[in-house]
Amino acid sequence: MNVKPSTAAVPAPPTFEKPPLIDQVERTALLLATLLVLGLHVVNLFSAGPLWRDEVGDAVYAAMPSWAHVWGMLKYDNFPPLLLVLLRIWRGLGLENLGGPDFGYRIYGLIVGVAVLAVLWINAQRLGGPRNAPWFSLGLFAAGGFVVRVGDSIRPYGLGWLCILLTLGLVWRVVQLPRPGRVVAAAVMATLSVQALYQNAFLLLAIGLAGMLAAARAGRYRALAALAGINSVAVLSLLPYVLGPIHAASAWSMVAQRGVPWSRLGSMLWEAAGSLDRRWVPCLWLLAIGAVTYGGWALPRPGTAGRRQVGTQPLPDMRWYGMATVLIGLPVFLAFLKFLGMETPPWYYLLPLAVAASVLDGLGAAMTQDMRWRAGRVAFLAVALCLGLPLGWQVVQVRVTNADVAAAQATRLVQPGDEVLVAPWTDGVSFQYYYHGSEPWTTLPPLADHSIHRYDLMKDRIMAPDGVSPLLAQLGETLRAGHRVWIVGSVDAPPEGKAPPQLLPAPRDPRAGWDEALYMRVWTLQVGDYLRAHGERQADVPMPINQRVSRLEDIKLTCVEGWRP
Repeated sequence: MNVKPSTAAVPAPPTFEKPPLIDQVERTALLLATLLVLGLHVVNLFSAGPLWRDEVGDAVYAAMPSWAHVWGMLKYDNFPPLLLVLLRIWRGLGLENLGGPDFGYRIYGLIVGVAVLAVLWINAQRLGGPRNAPWFSLGLFAAGGFVVRVGDSIRPYGLGWLCILLTLGLVWRVVQLPRPGRVVAAAVMATLSVQALYQNAFLLLAIGLAGMLAAARAGRYRALAALAGINSVAVLSLLPYVLGPIHAASAWSMVAQRGVPWSRLGSMLWEAAGSLDRRWVPCLWLLAIGAVTYGGWALPRPGTAGRRQVGTQPLPDMRWYGMATVLIGLPVFLAFLKFLGMETPPWYYLLPLAVAASVLDGLGAAMTQDMRWRAGRVAFLAVALCLGLPLGWQVVQVRVTNADVAAAQATRLVQPGDEVLVAPWTDGVSFQYYYHGSEPWTTLPPLADHSIHRYDLMKDRIMAPDGVSPLLAQLGETLRAGHRVWIVGSVDAPPEGKAPPQLLPAPRDPRAGWDEALYMRVWTLQVGDYLRAHGERQADVPMPINQRVSRLEDIKLTCVEGWRP
């Protein structure tokens, strides 16, 4: 039987439309930027080297014999104990020396730094939609070598950024839909964020108020109640520290409180925005803020066209949430530092910048609807990376300290009867950690404990009536006996023919009050003048290191010998 061939139409093979060129360019730019930032973290891992004095303090806390001992010493630290909990677990697993002495701590820092980068990606999509990406936080924040160095250090900053950024995204999910699981997750992360950094409490206040504003505008009253509960739980978790370590620290904290003018706070924020060396980056911040603010309000939000509300309930608007977070959070954060009255380093100001960068990513989601805006943000990221990465590369290649080298040289050269003087006293923390010599040593001024920074002991010292007179007598006795004085660090001397200044014991001196830094400056001049007047010879000892060292702890070793009456 003959079978006629079917005349039915044969379906054409499926065709796959090639993605638009702009999609390919965006994906390539984001992948390349992320890989380059990851490269900064890897270079920092192998270049940072040993721990510097602030990191040493955390390592010492991690090695304390019990949690009770940690709690008793927490009054001498400026941070809550979440980092110490993690470091003690890390040490308990035997990972602190993985790959070499203290290198395991560097691996821990790398994990935290990469986690912060991952959360910037997560928040970009939580705040701006599934097609959004961290266009602004990659170029303005994550690609800074200073950011990588600080975030990957064995300090609580990177952990604090990680927790507050996660809280920012989780709170927004509660505003959108306050399911029990979302509320619990946000409450846990909010609590962890204030357990990482005390200053996170002020940004958490801003995030909570901003979430309430967005929820109230959309009539999400369940979300309002949930957000109030989230902030309350986090704040109550700080009560033991307020009644314990923070209250105890008030007995000595006045020695570090010098008062900070608003202009100083603004300049430090500007400096941090430029990652210290990238002084043009603040201009890019201003450009991004202007563009995103205009684009965020002039362009439609992705996925909102035609559905401004669900049923009778409007959708919460991320623009109000993001803008309110920054506009409330930054002034409150700066007001806290103003109230604190302490001279804070630039890395303190990276915390609000991390939140602001993540908010910019969320607000910039509106740009996905316009081809010109999409091309503009690709160009923005390219410019930020091309100008910033070379400087970032230089920053992460710097060794954070040479205290280990100075301690090794002192161990090798110091002979019985010699005097080792570490100046200033803050360097004594890292010197004690790395010094393995048998000869005793002291600091300028002499303190009883150098395992961590003990400002309470410094308060006692500046109140003492004899200042550094006993130390000068001890140095003179060493030189008269034919031994040497080894200065680990540096001391200055006043100009020739000018006597060093004198101060009354604190707080009676009207010029100094409780300012321990001024006492340190005067004592340094007194010791330097004494050694110049009575030491016959001074010589710097070469440091066998061929890597640039951070100015925060670039320690010299100087030998003084001979006696001149």
